[in-house]
Amino acid sequence: MPVFVSASFTYDGDGKRVKSVIATNLGSTTTYFIGAYYEMTGSSITKYYFAGSQRIAMRKDGVLYYLLSDHLGSTSIVTVK
Repeated sequence: MPVFVSASFTYDGDGKRVKSVIATNLGSTTTYFIGAYYEMTGSSITKYYFAGSQRIAMRKDGVLYYLLSDHLGSTSIVTVK
């Protein structure tokens, strides 16, 4: 059975993403974005850490992950402490 995917995004008045819903024929996942620092999906909260404007780490379910960037600034490697 093929999986069908639909994605919808909600933005605030300043154009910042505040919610995403990813739906498939197997179910859906809703994520809320609280500023640039937090995401909440179900009961899981992810906190992001920054050095200036660069996102360098995230804590999800009590585990700290370090985010390593490539030369364009995109996250290319995620490591665990």
